[in-house]
Amino acid sequence: MVPVAASAPEVLAIATFVRERFNEERQAALDRRVEANISATEGMDMSQRDRVRLDCPFLEAGKCTVYEVRPIACRGYSSYSVEDCREDFEHPGTGVEGHTNGLRELVFGAIREGLAIACKSASVEHRLLELVRAYKIASEDSTLAETWRSRPEAFETATGESVFPGPWSDELDQEFEEVYRETVNDLERKKGTA
Repeated sequence: MVPVAASAPEVLAIATFVRERFNEERQAALDRRVEANISATEGMDMSQRDRVRLDCPFLEAGKCTVYEVRPIACRGYSSYSVEDCREDFEHPGTGVEGHTNGLRELVFGAIREGLAIACKSASVEHRLLELVRAYKIASEDSTLAETWRSRPEAFETATGESVFPGPWSDELDQEFEEVYRETVNDLERKKGTA
């Protein structure tokens, strides 16, 4: 599994989905896979984790069990080349460049950035979270979906330089907000002239 980044709303949607749709036995099996994934990657940076390539804990018999609520990252990444995927899988962390669907990646990137900007604007967790660690947090607290907005520290152990050095920084947040404002202003100007 390539480490997956997700937003707090995405993680909370997955945890809610699992609570509502999985029976106790299936939840317990998922919890064991999540624990095994975290244990196997403890103390590793992102490049080390990328080379480990564990199965995603959300897979059962090769199928995504949370497909309906899978993160945007999982929805947006795809490759045109089976050979590239096979080479990357067999030689993880060696920099194999996959031929991806650029338009799809552009759209998923814009959606992810939009989610981050919306969360930041609402003064809630806006950083990208490492999916497996964030899910563990959300799965252990059934009230988190209702209370996370008032608990800025709730996902602290699923982010940060040591866990998931995502691309979000104060400078990038400011840059995204400026781009967002410019885009909104451009759209309003165009709307006014139409």
